[in-house]
Amino acid sequence: MAIKCRPVDLCDDIALPQKRIRIGSLENSNVLKPYRATQPVPSSLENASCSGKTNDNENQEDADDDDADRSLLYCILSSVDGSIDLQFNYWYETLTNIRNYYKLKHRSREEDILAIQSMTETSRLVKRDRNIVKCFSEFIVDEEDDCVYNCLTFNKNYVKFMKVTPTEVLQECVLLVNNIHEYIMSSNEISSNVLKFGLDFIRFYHTGLEYNEKHNRGLKILNLPNAVVDMLNDDDEFGDFKEYVNEIMKQEQKSLKSLHLNSLLGSYLIGRETGREKALNNLALSHSNWSILVSILMSESYSLSLSSPWKELLRNQSAFPLLSCDSSIIDSDIAKLTDISKVLYNENSSVRFISDDIRHQVMSYFVKNCLITNEDYENYIKLSSVDSLLEYVQPWWYMLDEHYPYLKECLFLPHSLEDSFFQRLGLDVLRHPTIDDEEACDEKTKATFREKVKDKFNVPEEIFDWEYDARCRYIECAKRGTKTVHRARAMIVGCAGAGKTTLLKRLQKLGLEELLKVYSTVGLEVHEDMFELDEDSCLRALLDDTNKDDKKILSVVDFGGQCAYYACHQVYLSRRAFYILVMDMSKPFTETVDKNKCEQRETMFTGWTYGGN
Repeated sequence: MAIKCRPVDLCDDIALPQKRIRIGSLENSNVLKPYRATQPVPSSLENASCSGKTNDNENQEDADDDDADRSLLYCILSSVDGSIDLQFNYWYETLTNIRNYYKLKHRSREEDILAIQSMTETSRLVKRDRNIVKCFSEFIVDEEDDCVYNCLTFNKNYVKFMKVTPTEVLQECVLLVNNIHEYIMSSNEISSNVLKFGLDFIRFYHTGLEYNEKHNRGLKILNLPNAVVDMLNDDDEFGDFKEYVNEIMKQEQKSLKSLHLNSLLGSYLIGRETGREKALNNLALSHSNWSILVSILMSESYSLSLSSPWKELLRNQSAFPLLSCDSSIIDSDIAKLTDISKVLYNENSSVRFISDDIRHQVMSYFVKNCLITNEDYENYIKLSSVDSLLEYVQPWWYMLDEHYPYLKECLFLPHSLEDSFFQRLGLDVLRHPTIDDEEACDEKTKATFREKVKDKFNVPEEIFDWEYDARCRYIECAKRGTKTVHRARAMIVGCAGAGKTTLLKRLQKLGLEELLKVYSTVGLEVHEDMFELDEDSCLRALLDDTNKDDKKILSVVDFGGQCAYYACHQVYLSRRAFYILVMDMSKPFTETVDKNKCEQRETMFTGWTYGGN
């Protein structure tokens, strides 16, 4: 049986994707052009034509049969794994939908099974292993694709194609065909297409196509941060997240559109590696139990002192209805959580989690069930301890870098709440892990995390490069109180013998006798608190017995000009200093530096001139 390929007659609006390996250049065309096979065509397809025209001597009945056979072939190749199982009815339902959409001739299930038998025994278009049917060879799959897929030209084609093709097959088509990708990202269709693909829409970031603002629109529809794209670096992790979301959809009987995916992402990331020793979900905890656990989670150092008015914390949690509880049973609940469930322990009248694993499970539960709206996130910022915010919260725009190869246990704070987050943390933001990533940047504002902190809290730049413990000491000192001081540092640099030390002595207004005692500086000399600026902003030497409070004081570093010292000088250079470059103007800039003053042999400064060349 020869299958006549009549793609236009099969349906004027048929919309099926062409394989990239058979496409020519698409840069200058909005239409997928028909593919002309260069390999020998199997006899069963040798009469196929991609021209979209039928021979005049074909009657309508034969054409309808051909269309019915070809729709059957398409049903097989567009199924998941490119095969159908005849013992189930889903394949015939899909085939019926295809024929309905494209107004093709309908046949009974038995007639189609007979057609499959004919294709297996006579034309060898398909092969059958018991109830499993698939195309006979990859070449036939490609031929089928080419003959039918070439009619993808208008938006209405894509609409029908999207409706009848399984999501898994659509994903492959997007990876192979630019035009399919562009249609899915088109402004008029992106909302419905994002919801059709669901989380698999994120895979389009890895199609090898240029990233653009439409991808951001898709993530905005899903209410997911850009960081979720990093999950694609690990197929297993992305698959686990999809499975987690699908389980929530089944449990809560909700559609993807009605879920709060950002909260589910945070819940997944925080709880993904937990529960191996003790799973809280298996303990049948009550709302009051969870309320106590969340109260500890939001306490400083994750510790709840029973000697303090800690029940006030529970009342504060009225912002989260799920955590409301009867205060009369709190004491018995704590006893249950410590003695029976053993998820807490009591030490010196302070209750703590028995492990970080338990704490992460509590946070995962809280994020999933309580952080739904922006108002919920804002209440979390207001009520939570600094410890919880520092450990779990990342800004919406946070992305991975080479230092963090995988997403950590975190939730992503909506962009509109970033100022509230900074205000709540205050200087403690210097303890946030993102401070260590100097390139972490908000793509929207082009400002790095460090720049935002510096602008909000006027933190000196050097602090950001300090070790964590040093930053903590700075925070502790700053919280005790601050005092404004005016200190500056001058660096005097230049070639050996240029007169750097002599200039410094003259600035001190020393006489000729002192100037004659000047010798070449060895290494460098640091002169702390050498000058002050008076009320007229004039520089004058600072006397040793002067009270330095509220004075504007200048220190000076006098660098030796010999080549041998240049390497160690870099240790003392700072962007927060100002520099005085001293040059001997009696020397031509092209003249080589006197070797008696600056030995240059076998150094990078060999042949160095007074002009620095």
